[in-house]
Amino acid sequence: MKKIAVLLFVSAFLIIASCSQKSVPKKSDTAVAPAKVVTGYASVVKQLIQAKCAPCHIPSAGGNKTPLDNYDGAKKMADEIIRRVELNPGEKGYMPFKRDKLSAEEIAVFKQWRDDGLAE
Repeated sequence: MKKIAVLLFVSAFLIIASCSQKSVPKKSDTAVAPAKVVTGYASVVKQLIQAKCAPCHIPSAGGNKTPLDNYDGAKKMADEIIRRVELNPGEKGYMPFKRDKLSAEEIAVFKQWRDDGLAE
């Protein structure tokens, strides 16, 4: 008799457990990761260079230093740009020469551009 009672109890438990409603996420309930925005030369970096590196590195503005006014020139110098803008005023090679240090956000733009593969 005890065996039958245990068997009925286990069977009832399994039936009740299998009948519980499980939550299955719907497609509309799942979060969609936003598309990664790639930092590009034309979209962001060029404007930063024009604002912070002119006139020295912009030949059309009378600059006679390494030209950064085009994608190829800036791409070749990307690592050097980052190295120099991370220096502190007074350190040899600091850029922008005789101007205020770029903000952390501005420096981050150059780093993100590099990390994104130097997109045009």
